[in-house]
Amino acid sequence: MPVRNGSAYLSLALQSVFAQTISDWELIVVDDGSDDNTLGCARELLEGRPSQVIADGKRLGVWARLNQALDVASGKYVARMDADDVMYPERLERQLAYLEQAPGTDLVGAQMLIIGLDGEVLGERRGPLAHEALCRRPAAGFRLFHPTYFGRSAWFKRWGYRCNLSEDQDMLLRSYRTSRFANLDEILLAYRVRPQLDLSRAVRGRVDYVRAVHSTSGWASGEVVLSAALHATVAAAETATVLLGLERHLLRNRVMPTGAAERRRWQQILGSLQAPSRSEELARSEELPPGEPLTPGEELARRTGPPAQ
Repeated sequence: MPVRNGSAYLSLALQSVFAQTISDWELIVVDDGSDDNTLGCARELLEGRPSQVIADGKRLGVWARLNQALDVASGKYVARMDADDVMYPERLERQLAYLEQAPGTDLVGAQMLIIGLDGEVLGERRGPLAHEALCRRPAAGFRLFHPTYFGRSAWFKRWGYRCNLSEDQDMLLRSYRTSRFANLDEILLAYRVRPQLDLSRAVRGRVDYVRAVHSTSGWASGEVVLSAALHATVAAAETATVLLGLERHLLRNRVMPTGAAERRRWQQILGSLQAPSRSEELARSEELPPGEPLTPGEELARRTGPPAQ
């Protein structure tokens, strides 16, 4: 979990790790030069947990921090997550079971619920399930969502991340011919988005991806031109949308509608993560003196309030 200035949502993200239905994990949090309370929040909440917090005060970028985490990861598998997202409780169990039963698969993702800054449901994103469908149009990209990556540690360490704003897609692009990917047909993570598109970053990411296509061996010149044309068209459409002030329209076009059952499931998960246990309530009422500062988790619960019904 790389993080920079993520204290507003980090507590909920960490609680979703603690709530996993399997317990044989180690969480590696790598800070990328935060100047808010991110480190304090992480160290407080992870105290006594199987975890590492890596921090050097520098800003190196996500790709470098992910490689740092891979260098110290000791498990058989590696799972990815962002510091403002929320894992569903069964996420690690489901993906672990899939890879254990599919020895030829290197990396498995999942479908995502898309939420806003305050946790409201905006829709969902879905990708194909089978490797062949995932890799049908590599020049355009792969619908395997980075925050849901769960793969074999040896595969991650073999391919690693490069200095690229499309570091996740770049890794798939370099490896798909000799690897096997899959997606589970189930939403297992809530992905938080901001209503405003960071246009310069989005355009630079598309340029980086085209460069990655160009620098990867085995591509014909026509395929490189096709990739450049596809991403240039999308970048132009995104630019026009932002200039017209229609970012929310762009966001709606990027997600699929979510049914009532999935919305209820999210509210149940969110409520269970925000609600303190009875033992925690008793401990606070009996042990904390008046005026004791709230922990980061309590502060988040106070700001967000009870889950919507």
